[in-house]
Amino acid sequence: MEYAYQLNLPSVTEILRPEFKDNPWKTVDGLVTVTDAEEFVDPSWLTFKGLNWYKANIFKKAPGWYGPIHTDGDNTVQTWAINWVDGAGGGMEFWHPDAVTSSSLEYDVGGRTDGRVKGWRHIVNRPADFVYQTPPSSAWLIDVTVPHNGFNPASSTQTRWAFSLRTNIGDKPDTFKDAVEYFSDLIIYK
Repeated sequence: MEYAYQLNLPSVTEILRPEFKDNPWKTVDGLVTVTDAEEFVDPSWLTFKGLNWYKANIFKKAPGWYGPIHTDGDNTVQTWAINWVDGAGGGMEFWHPDAVTSSSLEYDVGGRTDGRVKGWRHIVNRPADFVYQTPPSSAWLIDVTVPHNGFNPASSTQTRWAFSLRTNIGDKPDTFKDAVEYFSDLIIYK
């Protein structure tokens, strides 16, 4: 099984509220912004595929920026997400868990101040096991429970944005494998 699947979905600007369509990231100033999905997402997409999309993480990566290798959450976040890519393309890297040599707890970097855990940062002993090139205007179903990062290569001339939409923990589908099956009608197989 892969750790990311490209989805046949419209670009991120097509799912956003009308006031964000021309300049979607005008109010985003940090490297990671965590917000309620309804703040950015058009109401017609908040129940896409019969799911309750409640949270959005927005990741900003300048040219040459590689994110830390991490896994998301402490069993308080869903095991999968849909990430839309905007601006520069870049990519995502994933490691099998056996590549991890050490880990440290990472507290929330998304602007919340309630002390919640964001996840784990990892040191790995080899190059990524999977590298996915994520072109601009693409959408991806990703497994957030395995070590991963996002990147924008130094050759890029634009900022790479990833808009990550999340459902509530405990909502179906529960696992990434279940999510792959649930979204199978949208997966672009290459």
